[in-house]
Amino acid sequence: MKKLLCIIVLIMISCSCIKAQIRYEKSFESGVFIGLDEFTKSSYEIDMINGVRLNQYIFAGVGIGARYANSLNDKMRLYSFFPDYYQSSYGSSMNYTTSYNDFDNYGGNVLLPLFLRVKIILSKETVAPFVAGDFGYAFDIGQSYLRNMYGFLVEPSFGVDIYLTKKTALFFMAGYNMQNAQYHDYQTVKDIHGMAGSLSVRGGLNF
Repeated sequence: MKKLLCIIVLIMISCSCIKAQIRYEKSFESGVFIGLDEFTKSSYEIDMINGVRLNQYIFAGVGIGARYANSLNDKMRLYSFFPDYYQSSYGSSMNYTTSYNDFDNYGGNVLLPLFLRVKIILSKETVAPFVAGDFGYAFDIGQSYLRNMYGFLVEPSFGVDIYLTKKTALFFMAGYNMQNAQYHDYQTVKDIHGMAGSLSVRGGLNF
């Protein structure tokens, strides 16, 4: 009986300690993205993340945001024809010379990213480095019929928390954002699919 009581007390103490460590956290952030390939040039995003700090080192939460992406909609080639007159033994004749210009048509897309963020804090100091990962899906909610940036997204990143109080911190992070994308190539009459890669820089407030 005594052993059972001791086990129950130990379980209750353990649960209390775990509950004391877990706390609700939220953050607001904004970021810019610099495109590293042809799929996108630049993007701008604001996010809100809500989650729990499981202990001093691990945070897990769900984020939702709004992103404006200047992305590649389509590629096209325009030909120009120029008359070329020349004199031959049979009289005046005419040929045509041709030239062409390739155009990349970029346009704005409004995205709604929904993602899971996992964050591992590497220090207990006032200035604490961390690594993080975002995994989710972006919904293209733009009014254009060219909905070409929706789908899977992933973003590993590295950053630093600067604590203002025990529970409030400014943070800055940089990462590599990968977002499903496509564009239409009018020359080959095909949709080109891939992952748009961008360098991301974010900053925000965690509390």
